[in-house]
Amino acid sequence: MFQAGCWFISLLVGSIGLPLSGGYTSGYFGDIKARVINGYEANLVPHMVALTVGEDSKILVCGASLITKRHVLTAAHCIDAFIDKGKLSRSLKGIVGTNDWNKGGTHYTFSGNITHPEWDAKNVNNDIGILITSQPVTLNKYVQIITLNFQFIGGNVAAIINGWGQFEKGDSGSPLILRDNRQQIGVVSWGVNPSASGYPDVYGRISAYKSWIKQSVRLRIRVN
Repeated sequence: MFQAGCWFISLLVGSIGLPLSGGYTSGYFGDIKARVINGYEANLVPHMVALTVGEDSKILVCGASLITKRHVLTAAHCIDAFIDKGKLSRSLKGIVGTNDWNKGGTHYTFSGNITHPEWDAKNVNNDIGILITSQPVTLNKYVQIITLNFQFIGGNVAAIINGWGQFEKGDSGSPLILRDNRQQIGVVSWGVNPSASGYPDVYGRISAYKSWIKQSVRLRIRVN
């Protein structure tokens, strides 16, 4: 797993959408790159979840964060790619407790999902969703729940992103974290090709979804 620091300048706020400049890509539709751009090897990040498909030969789809023992927070487009006839594909799995998504860690299946009701794939508005694990995630020193920061965070704040690929190819859905207290303030949504300088990456702002997140994790989920 790699880690990159950044200065938080602006986020995608609530339901406000920004027009896409360049290609919109995710880990499912793009080639997975070897590492985060301008990143460095990170120590174990216990709240990180790797979303993968496949058995013997796994494919990294997106990043995510563990917000309760049963709930994984990610981008809506990471979930959308695996919805078939209104149901979440059983091929999607979450891996926790490892720095290498392709080996080690504990694998969990998902019993369902809660995608934001105003998710708009065309304009990439409200790109946020929650996956529900089929069974509670076992916590230990390698697997921990992240604290969500619901305060409005302005600009010029030092933040960190952890992930396995480059932002927008393999790390969509990964958490944006405050450097000083390691609390999550955003979710990686989209960005243009990293070779196109001058374009910011775009994140979903956690504070804009406080009510929806809290309501979603209180829902009683039926395990299939």
